[in-house]
Amino acid sequence: METIRLAAYTRIAVVVYKSVWLNVCAYAFALISLVALPAAIMSHDPIIIVAWISQAFLQLILLPIIIVGQNVQAQASDARALSDHETLLAFIL
Repeated sequence: METIRLAAYTRIAVVVYKSVWLNVCAYAFALISLVALPAAIMSHDPIIIVAWISQAFLQLILLPIIIVGQNVQAQASDARALSDHETLLAFIL
């Protein structure tokens, strides 16, 4: 039962992940976070400015960009592994 539930959650996660365009999300989040930047700066309160940086910028913008970068690296790694596998098969056969 636990394996079936995990597989269902995994399938749902993959569908949601593939349906969200992470680069588009990063740009949209950047625009949304910039709305609050003037108010944070005008407050002259370091706590509010740090909170804006950590909550708006780091979480909303950098996280999708990091995920896209990881996907690009994973695809490159998969391509290298396939190339290495084909090369080794050519030597063996």
